[in-house]
Amino acid sequence: MEIKENEESWIFPKGNTYSKSLYSKDEAIKAFKTLKNCYNCYNCKKCQYCKDCFYCNDCNGCQNCQNCVNCEGCNNCFYCNDCEFCFYTHFSKNCKDCEYCSECEDCVTCNGCEYCISCKNYYRCDNNKGEKYE
Repeated sequence: MEIKENEESWIFPKGNTYSKSLYSKDEAIKAFKTLKNCYNCYNCKKCQYCKDCFYCNDCNGCQNCQNCVNCEGCNNCFYCNDCEFCFYTHFSKNCKDCEYCSECEDCVTCNGCEYCISCKNYYRCDNNKGEKYE
């Protein structure tokens, strides 16, 4: 899903690998698109993402539904090795920076950034200080 011009969005803080990533507050993960030159990420030219179950189709698509499109690219389902982006819904076994949030089972942390799937809250951590983003 493309992010509309008039749709509110936010950019990750500078200084990490996600500084060029753009997020839509209204559509959450469904509207995510990466601006980096990577063909293994959601909403890029070659690769798509399951908008129903948030499953990365880099491993031959989603096995649970019919809404994923296969893509040639990285070998990890939830983690793009080329642009080092964590897809938030699940932490990658190969991503040392991703861990589940200790306060909420539906939150995933990746390199200091958190997104809560249940309450749709965004958290931005600058200098190891958690700050709720609304």
